[in-house]
Amino acid sequence: MADESIEDGLISTSIANSAAVGGGGGAQQRLFEGPEQQDQFDEAMRVLDQQGHHGLVHRVFLILEQRQFDEAMRVLTDDDEHDGGLADRVLDEFCRLLTEDVFRLRDAGYDEHDTFQVLHLLALMAAREAAGFHDYESPAGSQPDSGGGGFGAVPAPAAAVARLEKRTFHAGGNGGGGITECSNCLGGFVDGEEVSVMPCPLRGHEFHPECITKWLGISSTCPLCCHGLAC
Repeated sequence: MADESIEDGLISTSIANSAAVGGGGGAQQRLFEGPEQQDQFDEAMRVLDQQGHHGLVHRVFLILEQRQFDEAMRVLTDDDEHDGGLADRVLDEFCRLLTEDVFRLRDAGYDEHDTFQVLHLLALMAAREAAGFHDYESPAGSQPDSGGGGFGAVPAPAAAVARLEKRTFHAGGNGGGGITECSNCLGGFVDGEEVSVMPCPLRGHEFHPECITKWLGISSTCPLCCHGLAC
């Protein structure tokens, strides 16, 4: 069993290394800027490792360590290394979900650069679904498990997107809880610019309006905390 310890909010390298074939995976670094995302990622990786899905854990780390879109997609679609039995099926499902979400973004107008900027969020969503965490809210009447969509892969209604709160970002203010950049594109906010605010329970997460609009075109959940946008 891999060491489950988390130090400083970083997942222990031993989890990734236990899944690695010939090394790789699990560099000692923070893979997500937001602490909520990092915690969700650590939880998913720990559960998948405990369930014996070591090939999937290794694949996730390899995808997130790539520096180019085409390299990440090559790792995602690589069929050379598979575990057997249940772990193999779960890995296949993860790859299917993530691939579908990537192409859904491309169809929504994201280019390779923009898609790569949010690939870590898509991988987090797919990994959490593979681990059994269905912590998203789908619109009333939808059936997330029946249509082939990924984790939260139900576009938000246009009317709900239009109703998002708008707020003026003030550098050094307390409204954003110390967050100074859009967690979707990782670009810093400019003092005085307008940001869109998701109606998340503990704190309204802020994004560039164009970034969150594009994201909600393929998923109805907050990229930071996975809270669903109400219809």
